[in-house]
Amino acid sequence: MLFMKRMAETADVTAWKYLDEPDVTPGEAEKLRDIPHTIRVFEISGPLFFAAADQILQINSDKATRVIVIRMRSVPAIDASAMKSLRELADRAKKKKITLVFSHVNEQPMSVMVKDGFTEYVGAQNFHANIVEALDYAENLVKIVLFLLHLLYEHPPNCYNNSREKGIGAQDAPVPFYI
Repeated sequence: MLFMKRMAETADVTAWKYLDEPDVTPGEAEKLRDIPHTIRVFEISGPLFFAAADQILQINSDKATRVIVIRMRSVPAIDASAMKSLRELADRAKKKKITLVFSHVNEQPMSVMVKDGFTEYVGAQNFHANIVEALDYAENLVKIVLFLLHLLYEHPPNCYNNSREKGIGAQDAPVPFYI
């Protein structure tokens, strides 16, 4: 029991700060990369075993979030309980239409993710060798979504039915279109 408690205390999930947050000092601002609020970045540190795996469930989002980047360079190992938590996170993200992007997943965690089918579930294209690649990819995803939304706004799909000819005027209203 003591071993499990100590393992849980070694893992940590930390959210990155945005440049415009009030508690960012000028010295910190020089070191931070300016990323849009549509992208959230979380850094996981330490092995994810047993109760420590629940730390993954601290990863959150808000209404603006379109991509969550998970940096795992300091995670040497994971187990089945961590995979369960990652699956839950991926399920929550899919329901909210948020893309998960992973950065610098070490050999043992990646091996477990592949065997579990997690990389296929999330999409192998969402795994990147380092944080710069992951952030560039996330920013491009956001740009694509914004571009598509712009196109839909400028050129909305024809969402009217042809019931006017049938004399059913009430059904001529546009059908809502959601992404």
